[in-house]
Amino acid sequence: MSELGALSRRVGGMIVRGIVVGVEELHGTRRVQLRLRSGETTEMIECLEFFGATGRPVPGAEALCLSVGGWSDHRVAIVSSDARYRYTGLGQGDACLFDAYGHRVEVTATKTVVTGDDIRLGSSAATEPVALWTAALETWLRTHVHGAAGTPPTTSPPASGAGKVVAE
Repeated sequence: MSELGALSRRVGGMIVRGIVVGVEELHGTRRVQLRLRSGETTEMIECLEFFGATGRPVPGAEALCLSVGGWSDHRVAIVSSDARYRYTGLGQGDACLFDAYGHRVEVTATKTVVTGDDIRLGSSAATEPVALWTAALETWLRTHVHGAAGTPPTTSPPASGAGKVVAE
């Protein structure tokens, strides 16, 4: 085999697609096992992520496998994605954080929409979850009664925070 042929094969195999078949957390590092397009299954390899963002892929997700320096004994996985759970319908310039369970934070040009079953803001010691505040607001809106012109309402709204909460 010529040196050019060997180099061509190394370069051609530097970036390949794979399907996640296993995931583990070990000493603060997420590692994945991939089934590559060639049919080969990798050992557990490090899954590199953006700083400040993390996600644990589910089996069946796709990833790119990089062979550092073209050598198959030094592989890392990047860009884990899963079309089964990807949120669609974003406008140009919008962004969305999402998971495999339908929870999401969608940021658009005009609003931020948080969708989930139990939404909480603040630390783990926070005592005022948004869900409870929203329920109190909805109750107030259903029972709120305006007095005659110039008289105050007969009910008080729940304690408010900054911003606006809208149930969609």
